[in-house]
Amino acid sequence: MIRKGSILSVLMALMAVSCMQDKIIDRQHDAPIAFRTVMDRHTRATGYTSSNLTSFNVTALSEDASVYMDGVDFGTADYARWSSAQNYYWPSHGDLDFYAYAPKATGGNGITFNDYKTLTVTPLADTDSQVDLLFACSTGNLVKDGIGGKMLNFRHAMSKVQVKVSNSNPNLRVRVEGWRLAGLDGTAVFTYSGGVTDGSGTLDRAIWSGNTDAAVSGVSYTKVLDNTLLLEGAVTGPESRMLDGSAIIIPQYAGQDVAYADAVAGSSLTGSYIAVNLSIENVTDGAPYVEDTWCCWPVSFDLQPGYRYVYCIDLAEGGYYETAPEASTDAVPVLKNLIIRFASVSVDSWVVTP
Repeated sequence: MIRKGSILSVLMALMAVSCMQDKIIDRQHDAPIAFRTVMDRHTRATGYTSSNLTSFNVTALSEDASVYMDGVDFGTADYARWSSAQNYYWPSHGDLDFYAYAPKATGGNGITFNDYKTLTVTPLADTDSQVDLLFACSTGNLVKDGIGGKMLNFRHAMSKVQVKVSNSNPNLRVRVEGWRLAGLDGTAVFTYSGGVTDGSGTLDRAIWSGNTDAAVSGVSYTKVLDNTLLLEGAVTGPESRMLDGSAIIIPQYAGQDVAYADAVAGSSLTGSYIAVNLSIENVTDGAPYVEDTWCCWPVSFDLQPGYRYVYCIDLAEGGYYETAPEASTDAVPVLKNLIIRFASVSVDSWVVTP
């Protein structure tokens, strides 16, 4: 026969075990993974900076190459210590390899996540909506990074292009309403190089692959200015003005070609070029020479990751018509035969009086 006291003893023992199982033990090696960030100071692109980055995506691999963190979002409010919504803890021993990028792929921003090391990027045609792809690759562990947080040094994977214009002709007044980059590769695959991005260093265009053929795709990026830029002709020297906006595009080489695709009116210019939407008039009486016309300057783009490129154009030269105004395979100058000249003159002979 089981005594009542024995039953109570057993119940109390079970309750004690239950309490012991539910108690959370604070173990020192359970340090949440957190990050500190910095931008690569050697980059020349400025889409993202240390002050406007708000979140990034991280994948981590263990020493045995197994996935420890799979595309986890990290964010912070004070830009000092970045953490995830759900804590991930450092393993008690061994390193973690981190692959981070920003902004997160959404499809709508032109970035597609393929796997932890590759992203397919298609810069948006609207330059105002383009995003600056950042990436960081580093290794960390509990001993070195558990207390202060792992430092991630982000680098710019893309190239940034801006356009500066001037007008060296004192007889011309030029109005600018937009600019365009054309004949470029529009899609490529970014691959983490495998090396860490800690500290300083340079990047190679080899981190990009699978570029489309520029001659076939002929992708263009256009910026329409909010306000018309007026450039009066320069008397003492042309004033250079940076046009609003920039294009953040895939690092690439694209070659110029001063020719149209076909010898018919309306044919498109081939190769890569910068086009500017211009209206050109005489300074004295305002007589129009060119009105609301896309004039282009063929240029070879040789773009490396992380660099900002500024192309300077003297609009007084007029450039070429983007689309052929007449049947021609050679690019037609916009200001061709603008100045009135006479090829020859002749004088009738005196008429002999009959």
